[in-house]
Amino acid sequence: MLPKLKRAASLFAGDQKVDVQAIVNANANVVDVEIAFPAEAGSRSVPRIDIATVEDAGTSVKLMFWEAKMLGNPELRTSGEKTIVRQIETYRTRLGQRAAAVIDSYALIARNLVALAHMSEGARAVAPVVRKVAEGAALTLPSPPDVRMIVYGFDKDQHDSVWKKLLADNAEQFKSIEILARGNPGDIRL
Repeated sequence: MLPKLKRAASLFAGDQKVDVQAIVNANANVVDVEIAFPAEAGSRSVPRIDIATVEDAGTSVKLMFWEAKMLGNPELRTSGEKTIVRQIETYRTRLGQRAAAVIDSYALIARNLVALAHMSEGARAVAPVVRKVAEGAALTLPSPPDVRMIVYGFDKDQHDSVWKKLLADNAEQFKSIEILARGNPGDIRL
């Protein structure tokens, strides 16, 4: 059965999925991946944010979302029908419309992650910030919701040429998005 599951999953595991998994593996504060929203009426497209994390904010914990893109992804360009700027605006709107439900859901997820770690008898651990949420710390979702972008998959020459040019060409559109850029996805710390 496991070989069949792996084979079926491999159909959906392109480079981006493998790289997102490397980011997840490097960050214990990740609480969810591939966060899907219901499709708009009449649409078959289901918007998905790549990663959800929690960040300690002192007396509370902040919920954050990340959209990950390889440098060569055409959605990084800010013109055309499907762009990263429009995606992030859609995510912020959708999260904001359901803020209370999102917060409640991620508080439950934190409790479930702690319970699973406990059941694993030490084989799994959770980040202290996840445990903090599970133990009742206030989980917050800023208004507008914090949706950031990760750009990865480049070497130094590409960073100094392609990435810097993309930033310069799209400075106005990108000004509302916090961007974390690293060549190697395994080096990304959220």
